[in-house]
Amino acid sequence: MIDTATVAGGLERLTQWFGRHDAWSCGMAFATGPVFEESYGVRAALLADKVLGIGRVREVALAFCDRALLFQGLVETDMYYMGYGNNVNAEGVPCCSCVADASSTAMAIVETVQTHPDAPKAAAYLQSVRRFADYVLATYLTPHGVIGVGILSHQPNPWKQYWCANSLFACVLIGLAEITREERYLDAALSPLEYLARYEYRSTGDRQWDLSPTEMVFYAAEGILAGLSSPAIQGRLDRGARGFPVDNLSVHAGTPDAAANRKTLTQAGPAATGQTNLGGLLRSRWSELAAWLRANQDPDGSWPTTKPYSCYQAGLSWTMLRAMRSLGRQDELETCVARHVSFLTSARAKPFLGLFCNLFASALAYLSLAAAGAVCREKESTAFDTAVEAARAEAIADPW
Repeated sequence: MIDTATVAGGLERLTQWFGRHDAWSCGMAFATGPVFEESYGVRAALLADKVLGIGRVREVALAFCDRALLFQGLVETDMYYMGYGNNVNAEGVPCCSCVADASSTAMAIVETVQTHPDAPKAAAYLQSVRRFADYVLATYLTPHGVIGVGILSHQPNPWKQYWCANSLFACVLIGLAEITREERYLDAALSPLEYLARYEYRSTGDRQWDLSPTEMVFYAAEGILAGLSSPAIQGRLDRGARGFPVDNLSVHAGTPDAAANRKTLTQAGPAATGQTNLGGLLRSRWSELAAWLRANQDPDGSWPTTKPYSCYQAGLSWTMLRAMRSLGRQDELETCVARHVSFLTSARAKPFLGLFCNLFASALAYLSLAAAGAVCREKESTAFDTAVEAARAEAIADPW
């Protein structure tokens, strides 16, 4: 059972911290670091506002969208500015322009419009996302409809298929279609979702699983759950999977091990999973990820990870609660969330994750606690309001 007082306390402290942070200064022009980090802070704030009624979040979110539009195309045509990778080589190719990170920015814009459809520039925001989506589809799409990485180390699309880009860009396509009702974006999301559902994330061909399994679960689940939770795309998930080749070589392309891995993975089709349609593949993949979360959570509520990547696990309660909301109650996952929320509000989480210091870790923790707060409010609104008032007074007196 998720503890109401614990959630309220953590949510209030992060709300007050963000209220003092440069990320919430509507005049700042992405001066705080990679823009994708701020985008998750905006998404967290939008959710927290629904729970707490903060009031200032609309202004913050619209300012973020205005800055995103102002810098769109600065480094690469119609791509969102990432806040890094701007230096160009002799041919004028930027160091980096990544579909995944740009998609995080796009999702903050999409969720702002979903939350505030009456925003004065809502139409311009949607047209901006449409331009981004159309550019990616025209530039980084394989013949099978799978998305590549973008520009990396001055090389245009050296990874023709990239799991994170497919996951986060699928979210953009689905979110954009939900608002505009343009079905071509739903059609375009199917191949990225199938790639994501069949990608062998634990394979030796990609060391990222060994380095940071919680990062892969967090990002991969974002796309998987976008597909499974959106009413707009459900009818399309009944279609049979296409079974196109899946490239698992994003990290170690060109090595002997990678070549062997390519053979194994490209021969593995949908039948290997026991599923024959895309919806079944996605549900099976989420079940695998959820089983890993349950089996590998430490008693204190954290998960094993390497130090540089520890911040990603701060968002996993948001992930699990999204799954519970769209796929039905899962008691074992609620136990994981309860432990995780307790960890996020503990003294150990501050140095472990960099809370109240690292913007991204704090944004993901804020997202998790806001999602947990929504659950607490639905179950016990009066008790939650009382806990929030007590937490607010305590956080003002002792903000750290």
